Amino acid sequence: MKNASLGIQINQTSHRIRSYVGARIREDSGISLSPSEGMILRYIYEKQSDGVVSAKMLTERFRISKATASELLSGLIRKGLITYAPTESDGRVKRILLTEEGQKIQETLDAILSKCDEEIVAGFSEEEKQELSRLLAKVRQNVKKEGEDGE
Repeated sequence: MKNASLGIQINQTSHRIRSYVGARIREDSGISLSPSEGMILRYIYEKQSDGVVSAKMLTERFRISKATASELLSGLIRKGLITYAPTESDGRVKRILLTEEGQKIQETLDAILSKCDEEIVAGFSEEEKQELSRLLAKVRQNVKKEGEDGE
């Protein structure tokens, strides 16, 4: 039997990691988060101290439509993880903030991702870990080039 293509292997690995992380979040917090919601939550967590995080910033950063951003944000609001607040400089722009629960979930997610990272490279030498990181960065760069050339 022929080995699966590298793209398929990477996709399967990504799927297993997403499933693992999703299951752990549900077990640890009782909340179900999609991978997209998790990425949005992390972005807000990292950027809210820098100033205003807006829906427009999310559409630009993640290359998603306004409708998709709105849907993701609505889901996070329903789960009690984010809230909106008006900005001081322009009342029309809504600042996105993590709630206390959102902060807790993000901290839980950080711990889960750290544990997942440990499990992914269990039995790897330091050199193998560094090589894997280097090769994955190279793959991402190659895919980025392809995506940019095709646009």
